[in-house]
Amino acid sequence: LQRDFDQHRIDYLMCSAEDIIPGAEGLILKNEPVLAALPKDHPVCALARTSPALERPYLQTRDLDHTLMVLPPESQSLRMTINRIILEGNLHPADIVEIGNFETIIKMVARGFGIGFNRLEYLKDMPQPENVEYFYLEEQPVTTPLYLMFPRQAKTSLYHDIIVEIFQEYTK
Repeated sequence: LQRDFDQHRIDYLMCSAEDIIPGAEGLILKNEPVLAALPKDHPVCALARTSPALERPYLQTRDLDHTLMVLPPESQSLRMTINRIILEGNLHPADIVEIGNFETIIKMVARGFGIGFNRLEYLKDMPQPENVEYFYLEEQPVTTPLYLMFPRQAKTSLYHDIIVEIFQEYTK
């Protein structure tokens, strides 16, 4: 993507990412909660807690230690966030299975083959198996920034402020 910005093939990019693409400018439109997806009968589900501030239960990140994880490949932005969660939570997955399709990951979770992760916003567009329960991670949920990125020179564009305002309105 950095090359696409450098070669002026991208004017604006809205994406979830751990950081801004080198050489680009950006602003955070919002922070997207990351959810743990578990089969409803998984023993870790019994550790869930509730908070009046959250519309769904949450798990402490450490509750996921030593579990089999079904994860997207390293190249996907959600995986970068999961890697951060694993590192910061000092988690030691029992094993990691990589699958490139989010729907397949959730289907595997539904069948009891490990746990997965998803972003709250993704749930709106994905079919949801009945046997999957989603949990926030921590009482102050772990999030990923949703960025609007653009080349530095775009800030001087006549329509830049209007374009930014449209993206901000779209993501409310």
